[in-house]
Amino acid sequence: MSKVNKYFLPTEDVNDEKAIIAELYYVSGDEVKKGDIIYSFETTKAVIDVEAETEGFINYFVSAGDEANIGSIVCEISKEKTEITYKQEAKKKKNEIKINPTKKAISLAKRHGLVIEHLGLNGIVKEKDIRPFIKANDPEKVIGRCLLLNRKDKFIKYLLEDKLFRDLSSKEKTELYKQNGFIIGENVEVGKGAVLIGNKIEIEDNVTIGEYTYIESPEIHIGKNTTIGNHCEFVGGSIQIGESNKISNKINVDISGGRFPDSTLITGRGCLIASESYLNICRQVTIGENVALSPRSMIYTHSYWQSVLDGYSSTFGPVKIDNNSWLGSMSQILPNVVVNEGSIIVSNSLVINNVKPFTMVGGVPAVIIKDKLKKGHSNIIKIKILKGLFAELSDWLYSQHCEVKKTKADIIQINTGGNQKSCMLLEKGVEYLKKNDGVDIVVSLEINDDLPEFVKTTFDIKKEIVVGELGVIESLILG
Repeated sequence: MSKVNKYFLPTEDVNDEKAIIAELYYVSGDEVKKGDIIYSFETTKAVIDVEAETEGFINYFVSAGDEANIGSIVCEISKEKTEITYKQEAKKKKNEIKINPTKKAISLAKRHGLVIEHLGLNGIVKEKDIRPFIKANDPEKVIGRCLLLNRKDKFIKYLLEDKLFRDLSSKEKTELYKQNGFIIGENVEVGKGAVLIGNKIEIEDNVTIGEYTYIESPEIHIGKNTTIGNHCEFVGGSIQIGESNKISNKINVDISGGRFPDSTLITGRGCLIASESYLNICRQVTIGENVALSPRSMIYTHSYWQSVLDGYSSTFGPVKIDNNSWLGSMSQILPNVVVNEGSIIVSNSLVINNVKPFTMVGGVPAVIIKDKLKKGHSNIIKIKILKGLFAELSDWLYSQHCEVKKTKADIIQINTGGNQKSCMLLEKGVEYLKKNDGVDIVVSLEINDDLPEFVKTTFDIKKEIVVGELGVIESLILG
């Protein structure tokens, strides 16, 4: 019996369950050679050619235009001719081929009152397929312009050319920014050698910019309670950093690959970008809330070098990292990738496809290792976990040079730099709060009732919000 090589529809994107057979290049019974392209299929991201791995006679089990399940058999190649068991259909006419629009294409069509089924399109329909049908006078059709630094502005020219500015004290720098129309909040520290250069700069309260950090962008916004470390370099079309971000040392954000209208970095609340991470924002990078990038994480929005005239690929596209996701150390994210909510990227992985919510992926290229990561704990279990974390809080505060004293089972007294406050883990209702305990800060799984006036700050874990004063001690608790 002759050897038979079977060809199954491969996985190109972890989110795809089906793909469309775009083209069959032979007819069942034809002889093919090793390296010949035998069929191509289309996913939501690309058209992929499949080559024969051996010579022989081909037998197809699908027709062009079919929608097939990932992993299903497409064809087989045998050394000898075999009986043809599947009758290929003639290539389907355009109006017979199933239309499979992406979510973005559907959204774009709706915004412009277009019916995709009436456009004469077929197969997988993407945003780029819809745009030619948008009227020329439509605002969406107008080509966006890149945001550029106004180098004719006297103050911007001064910041670019006079390096002595960087040696000024933080107070002198912030005063000069204010005098030139920029918005600088309370308790903002700009370290030695650091400079921010932009047409529009807005820095909210309690922000620290580390030593020798350089931020250059036409638009700069930094949310409250954010810390940016030493020796960082940010260059882009728009830099929008959310509140309560912790950005470590030697972070590099650049626009290698070219400046585009969407050369933008956006981060949500409570993000961590650890040391020596690299973010290329040639196209937009959007990082959701409570996202962690471990040391030396890398995000790319372009992928090219060799000439497209020689047949090499050239890829540009945005990257989105959704809420509560975690990128392991030295992981790489390539263009046009969405890492969905609650996902984990294992260290040293290369992510080329979208990642489903609450999954762990790893490898080169990354594949699913584990799914359904999120567990639905009861409040009882959550409170038990919270008690363990509260017990560890004292050690953390001590490591930050605070004096910590336990006054009750659920109350600790914190002293640093002359500031003293008491923090309570509130497991039950507000009626358990006593003024005599001198509680300033309350940490609770969930706060549904009004708290007494003597409580100055509350940490609501379930809602992920902080209400009230946010000084040195509160910022340390926030981490």
